[in-house]
Amino acid sequence: MRTREGEYLHGGTPTELVRELHKMSRSPCPTDAEFMRQMAGRASLQTGKRVSCANAEEFIGCLLAVGLLIDD
Repeated sequence: MRTREGEYLHGGTPTELVRELHKMSRSPCPTDAEFMRQMAGRASLQTGKRVSCANAEEFIGCLLAVGLLIDD
């Protein structure tokens, strides 16, 4: 899996993928959950589509659905 910008993520589970995204980010969030909330908000504004942050699985699925992550 990779970001739209071409950075590869290494994680076997949605939780691990969220952790990788959080580490790559310049967002100073104290927790992965807060990171998901903030990123979901930004992603929704950017794409015009709802991005769920209810849990890691939904979050990663939404990022894939709106094209911010690519599963290759």
